[in-house]
Amino acid sequence: IPVYVINLKRRPDRWKATKQELQKVGLTPIRINATDATTTSFQTYYNTVQRPKRKVSEMACAASHLHTLRTFLRTNSEYALICEDDIIIPKETTYDILNTSFHQAKCMKLLLLGHCYSDDDSVCSQAGKSMIGTGKCLHAYVISREGAKDVLRTYQPSEPIDTTTQQVCLRTGGLCYISGGIACKKERIMNYGEGLIFQKNRTTDSDIERGLHEG
Repeated sequence: IPVYVINLKRRPDRWKATKQELQKVGLTPIRINATDATTTSFQTYYNTVQRPKRKVSEMACAASHLHTLRTFLRTNSEYALICEDDIIIPKETTYDILNTSFHQAKCMKLLLLGHCYSDDDSVCSQAGKSMIGTGKCLHAYVISREGAKDVLRTYQPSEPIDTTTQQVCLRTGGLCYISGGIACKKERIMNYGEGLIFQKNRTTDSDIERGLHEG
């Protein structure tokens, strides 16, 4: 399946690091230019969007994912792996394990390969199992053509992009993520559970969104 990496043009270092991570497990990524919220063109577009809407950086993050989904739909592929440029693939995650997850995705629209929770503390004690729920965090996920179309139909500027993917998960019975074998970590109001692919900077903000504030 195609493997896409969303990466800001001004962060070639992140593209290089993410490419190396994926190549370690035999995957060859395709770079997708992330929408940069600092550009005049995007800020002009943002000003044309009616309220309610998310802040400009969140909408740039959403635009990056939506552009990636449209790119995927222009192919003949049935599924795609989409990653942001802040991932770490642990040594326990091999190509065979990832390939198995790709096959699991055939029975659902969306499968998060790493995730976080916003519900309650109880999920922290259940790491190591595949659980029913609506995880968040879009640093690594497998999506089908129907899932991509569903996200594109559902997205509203008033909601974060991962709220849209949660809604897609709920419409497919709520099973949308793989839980890893490492106990999750509580940070701020979120509970983080590691999956097959980790996120380097585990905060509630998107990596692309944080690009606004990086030097």
